[in-house]
Amino acid sequence: MAPLWVTHDRGFFRKYGLDAQLVFIESGSTTVESLVSKNVSFAQMAGAGALQSRLRGSDVVMIAGVINTLTFKFFVDKSIKQPDQLKGKTVAVTRYGSSTDFALRYALEKYGLRPEKDAAIWEAGNMPAMVASLENGKIQGAILSSPFTLRAKNMGFPLLADLQMLGLESNTPVWRRLWH
Repeated sequence: MAPLWVTHDRGFFRKYGLDAQLVFIESGSTTVESLVSKNVSFAQMAGAGALQSRLRGSDVVMIAGVINTLTFKFFVDKSIKQPDQLKGKTVAVTRYGSSTDFALRYALEKYGLRPEKDAAIWEAGNMPAMVASLENGKIQGAILSSPFTLRAKNMGFPLLADLQMLGLESNTPVWRRLWH
């Protein structure tokens, strides 16, 4: 998210006659709701929220992408050694419909698990809540991004999957199917 904040802080919006007010909105799904309701005109966010909103019929348009894959990591409870051990367990996302939700569902399906049937999906709200819930045993898995990946690693939680290694890139048939 740094490019947008740097652009604002360096005065580039003002330089080109734009009166921009930056507002932090936690999670892509909430950001998409703000776009659809016209409360915001433009947003910088991960692509999954925009894609899912578009699939549901909204007029949200993604005009640029910087990263063509998912940068999340899937950390699990210390007792989990194999993906099939997630059956009957609870895993967390920030919000339903967010990029973490998309990434988690993709990872579970990649491992032959059915989201919400084989593993319950819990909406934690944010990354710090997911790490805390993993630590206190409330959940057995969480989709995390940096810097929370480092925190989970330092706490000794095993990395089950690096989503960049699961083969989903913006030029793959899965992504193309989402846009057409």
